[in-house]
Amino acid sequence: MSITLITLTIRFDNNFFFDGRSIRQENLVCQTKFDGQMGNADPRIGGDHYALEGWMFVKTAGCNNTRKLMCFRAGTYMFFTFVEKRRPVLQILIYRLYFLSRIEILSSILCILLHPGMRLHSSQGNNPSSFSTKNQRWLTIDNNYFNSDQQEHRETMKINFSKNNGPIDELIEQLIETTGGIRRPEYIREMIIASLKAGQEDDESADLKLMNTTLKEMRFTSKVFGPYRNVRKVTVFGSARTEPGDPLYEMAKLFGKKLADAGYMIITGGGGGIMEAANEGAGSEHSFAVNIRLPFEERPNIVVEGNPRQINYKYFFNRKVAFLKEADAVALFPGGFGTLDEAMETLTLVQTGKRNPLPLVLVDDPDCSYWIHLIKLLEEELLARGYICRSDFALFERVCSVDDAVERIKHFYRRYHSMRYVHGQLVIRLTSPLSSNDIRELRDQFHDIIMPTGGIAASGALEAEVDDADIIHLPRLVIDFNRKDFGRLRSLIDAINDF
Repeated sequence: MSITLITLTIRFDNNFFFDGRSIRQENLVCQTKFDGQMGNADPRIGGDHYALEGWMFVKTAGCNNTRKLMCFRAGTYMFFTFVEKRRPVLQILIYRLYFLSRIEILSSILCILLHPGMRLHSSQGNNPSSFSTKNQRWLTIDNNYFNSDQQEHRETMKINFSKNNGPIDELIEQLIETTGGIRRPEYIREMIIASLKAGQEDDESADLKLMNTTLKEMRFTSKVFGPYRNVRKVTVFGSARTEPGDPLYEMAKLFGKKLADAGYMIITGGGGGIMEAANEGAGSEHSFAVNIRLPFEERPNIVVEGNPRQINYKYFFNRKVAFLKEADAVALFPGGFGTLDEAMETLTLVQTGKRNPLPLVLVDDPDCSYWIHLIKLLEEELLARGYICRSDFALFERVCSVDDAVERIKHFYRRYHSMRYVHGQLVIRLTSPLSSNDIRELRDQFHDIIMPTGGIAASGALEAEVDDADIIHLPRLVIDFNRKDFGRLRSLIDAINDF
C-alpha cells in the first residue's frame, strides 16, 4: 500500500521551517509503539546520531481518530515523523512542545514563502476537548498542496447488493433512467454495485484492469453474437500449423462448406491452419473469428480479416467462454496443446453439467490414427484407475470422415432442441412430441438417473419459460434428473433422437 511520509523538521534557535516533501513508500513504517515521553527530550544535547525520544499523539482535522507522531533527535535538531495511510492531511495538532513557545512571526512568514499552501498559527481558543496542553500550535495544510480532494477524508460507505444503500441506489436508478434503453435494470444495477465495491476493496491497478477488460470484452462478445442467437453454430478447433494442401486442411475446408450448406455457422480462433480452412470452406458470411492477441500471430487469417463478426481478445479465458457459450456443437481436428486443452475443457464442462450437452466430435485424420491414442489413454489409465466412468465416453464421438462428422451433429438436433432447469427439474424441449410408449421406454431404460419417486412426463411450456417466447410452442419432457450422471443424460438425448 502506498502511504505518504510527512516530516516536520524543527530547529531550536527560535526559527521554524517545514520540510513538506512527500516521500512515497511501499511498506508501512513506524508502526511500533515506542515508550518514552516527549518531555525528556533535551534540545541542548549535541551529537551526530539519531536517537528515538518517544512518541506523541496528533489529531487529523475532520477525523475522530488519532495518529502517532514519532520523535527522533539528532544533535540540535528534532524530527517529528507523521505516517498517514492517505495523502491529504488537513490539520495536525502538536502538543507538549514546550520549547516552541517563543516561535517568531518571521518563522510563519518563511513557512508561507516556502510553501504557500501552509501556515503556522496559534489556536489557544480552538482547543479540541480531547486535548489539554499548556502550549500548542496548529499546522494547517491546504488540500491543494497534496493535489487531492476531501473525498478521501469521507468515511467509506458500505454498499450491498440488496437495495439498502440509500442515496447510492437513488443515483444508480437515476443513471439507468437517464441512460434509457436498459432492458434488464436489475442486472445492470448489480454490475454497477460490483464495480463500486471493487473500487473500495481493491487498490491494485492490475486487478481492476483485468475486471474492466473482461467486462468490456464480454459485452462486445454479446453484441457480436446477439443477432445470431437463433442460428446453430459449430466451434472448430485444430492445429494452426496445418498447411494448405495437407489432407487435414482439405477435410476442414470441406467440413466448413458442408456445415454452411446445412444452415450452420462456424466459430474458429481466426488463425491459420485448420481454423483458416474451416473459415474458407464456410465463407466469410458464415464465419465468426474469436482471435487472441499473441506476439507471434499478428493478424487473423485472410478469410475473416475485417469481418464484422471478428473479435480480438486480450485474455484467453474470455475467448474460451465465447467458444463454448455460443456453440451448439464442437468439432476437434488433430492439433497441439491448444487443441487438447480445448478438448479436455469441453469434456470437463459437459461432464460436470456446467455446459449443457452438445455434440463433441473428434474428427480423425484420413488414417484414423490420431484420436485413437487419446481414447486409449482414457480407457487404460483414467477409466482403469476409476477417475472417470464408462458412461463418460458417451460425451464425445470419434469419426474418420467429414460426412460422418456433419451427420452426428445434425442427428443430435433431429428431435432434441434445447434444455433448461426449472425449480430443480430438467425440461427438455423437443421439435416433435414423443408417444406415451416412447416415454415409457425412456423411463425403463434410464431409471438409474431419475430421482427416487421421480419420473419422466410429457409437458407443455412451464410458467417459468414465458420469457422464451420463440420456443414456447415446443413440446417438452419434464425429467426428475439427478444432475449427476451427465454421460447417461447424453445417452438419453441420443435415445430421444433415435425414436
